[in-house]
Amino acid sequence: MGKYKVLESTVTSSIIRYIERQERSHAVKIISSAKSRNNPDIFAVVEGTPIVIESKREKDGSYGITIGQGYELLRWDRAGAIILVAPTLRDVQTVVERIKKTKPLT
Repeated sequence: MGKYKVLESTVTSSIIRYIERQERSHAVKIISSAKSRNNPDIFAVVEGTPIVIESKREKDGSYGITIGQGYELLRWDRAGAIILVAPTLRDVQTVVERIKKTKPLT
């Protein structure tokens, strides 16, 4: 009997809901098309810090991204955003908590 696997869309939705519940935060799902298929799944800002998130589900023991997705994440990184490949909500929670510790509300 195989291990239950959570759908990527379920993880993406839970990440957006979590970020939206935080103070001074907003998150949106990026809708991809053929021309923008390498865009990350989520764009968010938490207390003034931009985060781009590629939500990935485990497949064959890895959470791999495509070369195009990696290139797009690198562009966001160079622009100053935090980039994150997140297979679980917990990964995002860890990053958000670190942001909150370094950027207290004023």
